[in-house]
Amino acid sequence: MNKIVYSPNKYQETEGIKVDVTISFANEYGQKATLVIYGVEILNEGSGFSIDNVTSEKACTFVARKVDYMRPVKASSK
Repeated sequence: MNKIVYSPNKYQETEGIKVDVTISFANEYGQKATLVIYGVEILNEGSGFSIDNVTSEKACTFVARKVDYMRPVKASSK
């Protein structure tokens, strides 16, 4: 008798890798800013679904080593 064994090697968000996150901002007036979060490690996650607006969402709790708070990006001269 042959047995089929399914053993997924699926990555979990809570496995403990650390990443850096850069968030860029820009508006219609040409102003730009950036925010950097260093050493982000996701601790746990949760998800939810809504049938009223047909949406799904995922939220994660994280810790970070350092944050460079939002600061303007200087315009480059040509």
